[in-house]
Amino acid sequence: LAAAHETGLVHRDFKPDNVMIGEDGRVRVMDFGLASEALEIAADQAEAPTLSDSTRSIRLTRTGALLGTPAYMAPEQIDGKAVDARSDQFSFAVAFYEALHGCRPFAGDTARELREAIRVGARRRTERSPSVPGWLDRIVTRALSADPDARFPSMTELLAALDDDPAGRRPWLLGAGLVGVALAGGLLAANAWLGGAAAVEAPCRGLEEGLVGAWDPTRRAAGQRAFAATEASYAEATWARVEAALDDYTRAWVAARVDACEASRDGVQSDALLDLRIACLNHHLAVVRALVDELAEADEELLSRALQGVDALPRLDVCADADALTAAVPPPADPARAARAEALTRQLGVIEARFHLGRYDEAVAELDASVAAIRELDYAPLEIRARLWRGRLQHDMGAFDDAAGTFTAAYYDALGQRMFDEATDAAARVVTTQMWIGDPESAAPWIALAQATAAAARSGWAEATYLHANGLLARSRGDWSEARRAFERSIALMERIKGAEDLSTNTLRVELAAIAHAEGRVAEADALHEHAMAAFERILGPDSRMLSTAINDMGAAAYLRGDYRQARELFERALAIDTRTLGPAHPELSSALSNLGAIAKLEGDGAAARAYLDKALVLLERSVGRESIELAPILINLGSAEAMAEDYAQARVHYGRAVALRERFMGPDHPEVAEALHYLGTVASQEGELDEAEAAYRRARAIFEASPIPAEHKALSLGDSWTDLLIRQGRLAEAEVEAESILAARERTQGPDHPASSGALLNLGRARLGLGQPDDAIAPLTRAAALLEASTSPARSAPARFALARALWDASIAGGRDRDRARELATAARDDLGAQAGARGLLREIDAWRATHSGG
Repeated sequence: LAAAHETGLVHRDFKPDNVMIGEDGRVRVMDFGLASEALEIAADQAEAPTLSDSTRSIRLTRTGALLGTPAYMAPEQIDGKAVDARSDQFSFAVAFYEALHGCRPFAGDTARELREAIRVGARRRTERSPSVPGWLDRIVTRALSADPDARFPSMTELLAALDDDPAGRRPWLLGAGLVGVALAGGLLAANAWLGGAAAVEAPCRGLEEGLVGAWDPTRRAAGQRAFAATEASYAEATWARVEAALDDYTRAWVAARVDACEASRDGVQSDALLDLRIACLNHHLAVVRALVDELAEADEELLSRALQGVDALPRLDVCADADALTAAVPPPADPARAARAEALTRQLGVIEARFHLGRYDEAVAELDASVAAIRELDYAPLEIRARLWRGRLQHDMGAFDDAAGTFTAAYYDALGQRMFDEATDAAARVVTTQMWIGDPESAAPWIALAQATAAAARSGWAEATYLHANGLLARSRGDWSEARRAFERSIALMERIKGAEDLSTNTLRVELAAIAHAEGRVAEADALHEHAMAAFERILGPDSRMLSTAINDMGAAAYLRGDYRQARELFERALAIDTRTLGPAHPELSSALSNLGAIAKLEGDGAAARAYLDKALVLLERSVGRESIELAPILINLGSAEAMAEDYAQARVHYGRAVALRERFMGPDHPEVAEALHYLGTVASQEGELDEAEAAYRRARAIFEASPIPAEHKALSLGDSWTDLLIRQGRLAEAEVEAESILAARERTQGPDHPASSGALLNLGRARLGLGQPDDAIAPLTRAAALLEASTSPARSAPARFALARALWDASIAGGRDRDRARELATAARDDLGAQAGARGLLREIDAWRATHSGG
């Protein structure tokens, strides 16, 4: 394009469609037809015609002086005025902007609207991608100037500017080479520290000195010593990652500070906007300083959270968002009040750092010490942010009712100040807090408020915040399709804002994986988990809590698909990380312990199951008390282990607690209440209380049927328990039909070789035996025994093998089947059970059968 201009040609229709790449890799500008046509048009042509309103991509090729594609036209070209190389430059900038941001800079549903937006320079608001540096955005902005004289004099000069990447010429001076004296009193007010509006006359160099006192060699060494002093085996590796992450963040901070300076020096931003940008960056550096203060006093528990603390440092890109900065409440005009506001902002940075490192008591103490001064200052933004931190601390410390009230007040205050990002955050947190309280009905109006304020905020971050909360609420209701939609959209936004490999993005992937598993999308869920695990380990190292959580979740996925051996290996790995980083008595070990208990139960090791689960319950109760909804899964697993050991009374106690907790926190009609009722009915059935069992099953099934979970999962809601009850009640024909239905549903959702099908196969064989159809029972019982032998311990397959022995023997009476094989199976089942607790009833049944079926 520059070469064409040198020959005197103006393209007049530059757009992406006219740029092509040859097979040799060279870029060509095509279609100079309008340039030739324009040469034939007299300079004094009649007034340009009106554009059609039908579409913004209409191309007018030879009507008066208006040639080209309106969406890419310069204002002077739209108005039919004389055009020159700078008009092509404008079109080039529109295309370049589109490549950078994924949309064109000027919006309009019709050609008239588009023309007006271009004429007045009304660019659409877009959230700048982290991959687009500010210096590059400024070049494009200058080339998009409505006034041709404000653009670059030529394409050649624009290209020279694009070639001049500041990253190639900035002396970062990090690490050992950074020397300087700490600034007295820490960060100063924006205009007084590293220049405000008055400082832009000086070269935008040396700004990395602002890191002195926040992240410099002295501070680096203090952190390294503190980590080493913990003597944790992973301390050195963790420090290396923390150090690299802080280097990256502060390097980006310096780049943002240079960018702000150069924007004012180049005249593309006002002095007032420069002050706002610097104030924003100062706040972010205050959080860095507070974080490094905490790292310099690290203990072993802090080590496990250190990298998450660095990852939670505030986003730097918000300090380049002119719309957001100018929409915010301005800082106090009085210098003394402005200085107090700056000092209190630094205190909020200390609270933020302590929160993300899990030092809640210290964060509360700092907040309490700041509250009076914040109120006295009477500056609404600080009060709102302090209230949000109060709510977050209350929530994470378990004071959910208090947190709900705090977030509610913060929402209305933020709304009154038009602080829509903060209002969205507050509304979303009311939603999640109400879910913890167990009041989803109260959460529903707040999700609507979060959606509305996110729309008013017009930021990807606010939208992602709303969607995350909506996904969590939908999942709590069992509405998996809505949860999937919300998480997928939230992930897409986070990928744009923070990148595909960011911790926040991958935390959402873990949420989506849980939905995928619930929907039976096993391969998709595994892929999401593996992606998240790889990101957590790459960013946080092999000893992070986020990694152990992801490993634990992937173990749950393996459990659901029937790969119990892999599930146990993953749960053991998660437990090892948690024990190593948190110690053997930390409540966060309870999740892996509970899951290992469930696996031990499946493998027939009742003693090990109860040991794992008893410890998990004690650790979690010590942390959250006896009335937390978090206890319900452990109580159910523990009840199952006790029922397996025929300790039915104790199983009833734990199942009953789980039902009561879920009813209180989730309402009486939640699918998770139905799950707990199902287990309570099962223990009643095992005790012979068949009417009680049937009542529990019917209530559970009614809840499942009324819930929004997929129909296929409703069919499996009671598993094989209802069929077992029908067999115990002697309703064998009904049991056969039910078993066939369950088996078909399992094979459709989980495949023919999933061990979960063994229960339906076993019940189908039992029903046919009871109906006097031993020949028809052999095939399902053979499959049941094979699936169980391949996936769990021999003891777990004993019931299927004994039932198969009975079928073979009875079939031999009618058709000459192998009685020796039947005796061998019964004997093997007896031997595998040994003196196992919980198998006494089956042992007696096998012994009685062998006593009467020992002859030929």
